[in-house]
Amino acid sequence: MLTLRTSFIVLLVACLPANDLTIRTSEIDDRAQRDTGDDYDFQHLSVDGYVQQKPGFYPVHAASDWRTAWTEDPKGNVPAVPADVDFKKRMLFVATSKTPGAKSIEVQKITRTADGLHIYVLETLLPKACPPQATKAVPMDLVSLDNVPFDMHVVYDRVHADSCGPPPDAVVACRIAGSGAAGSDKITASPGEVIDCDSSQSRAQVGTINVRTWQLNVSPPGSATKLTVGKGNVGVTFPVDAWGVYQVGLDIRDATREGSSLGIIEVLPPTSGVELYFTHAANLDAAALPRVELHVTELPFGLGSSGDCGVQTQKSWCEMHTAVGLQLGTLNPEKNKRYRVGVKYLDVRLPGGPNVCVRAFAKGILPVSACDAEDGQRARNAVWDLGALDVAHATFYDARLSKPPVVIAATVDAGAPVPTTAATLIVPPPPTATATATHAKPPPPPPPTATAVIEL
Repeated sequence: MLTLRTSFIVLLVACLPANDLTIRTSEIDDRAQRDTGDDYDFQHLSVDGYVQQKPGFYPVHAASDWRTAWTEDPKGNVPAVPADVDFKKRMLFVATSKTPGAKSIEVQKITRTADGLHIYVLETLLPKACPPQATKAVPMDLVSLDNVPFDMHVVYDRVHADSCGPPPDAVVACRIAGSGAAGSDKITASPGEVIDCDSSQSRAQVGTINVRTWQLNVSPPGSATKLTVGKGNVGVTFPVDAWGVYQVGLDIRDATREGSSLGIIEVLPPTSGVELYFTHAANLDAAALPRVELHVTELPFGLGSSGDCGVQTQKSWCEMHTAVGLQLGTLNPEKNKRYRVGVKYLDVRLPGGPNVCVRAFAKGILPVSACDAEDGQRARNAVWDLGALDVAHATFYDARLSKPPVVIAATVDAGAPVPTTAATLIVPPPPTATATATHAKPPPPPPPTATAVIEL
């Protein structure tokens, strides 16, 4: 009886599938040529959480084969076989990196040929210049395929990666300073507000973040703002002093690579009002700019009268905001009222100095800048009078008129100078002959725009 049982066990073991395993190892960075054959189906399985794998290649037909691919823990245990594997139908192939410090390993292709299965395994190594990376476990790949006894020929290639690893995650979170918001990489703001951008959510891939660098990549015309960098370069603050788009750039570096990101701050123009700003001032200290004041006067009063709106004289129909290199008057026009716009120089303006410009806004109208003479000189307390404001069209006209003149469509000769104070041609009396005009209904306004600026 004992003899019969022993013979049965030997026969059962002999019937289990078996694979002759051969390994062909290529020189590092020298990929082996692939053999001709039919693609053989296989599926990658998750290897998350495995830490006891042995280097090498292991065909697995049963739980006993599975144990050979692992190092036992102090209690003699090894990780469990994946729960959805049925060894009656499927087998496993385990590939674990054999080169110390390898970055990854992958079964890339299995081909069926007359002499069995050819399994192409690629192991990726870190470039020689990269610092060592701490890993929790040796890289491995685990695939499932039909449970077959075919001979297996492993083609084992090793190549260096192009880089030391993925770049660090650079994260920019911007908010209105003091708002308590979580922050985002794209926000909207209003002229005069202070922006706070933070990089504390950035993450290194290897080691820690060693370098953080900020720069203001893009700022709108007329802006003279500068970044103030916080402690440890973790964050920056800056005032937005013109309408348009500000683009804040962040560059970081960890132990191996650099990463970058952007923060976008879009400053929307008001639906109505006028704006005073400087051009050619981006590289100048704000303290060196000539002092000027934007005034909006309710006609027929003059500058300095009870109908004047300025930084020191806010009105119910006008609110004045200030920032670096900018003054913004937001209007709430009253019915049957007219408004005159002027700029008062509190300091002498010398030729070639920063240029003073004014823009007017109306809902749905693309504003056009009007700038004082490029090389003109202004005495202290001199006033640059832009004229009355055509609120509906965001243009200026002769303040001696009781109402804005008729707006007409115009075709300007190619050689004629481009108007510098209006988006459409205004014809005050007496009529001018600088353009060929055809009377027509006013053209429809262009669609609203939040960032476009025309500098003339």
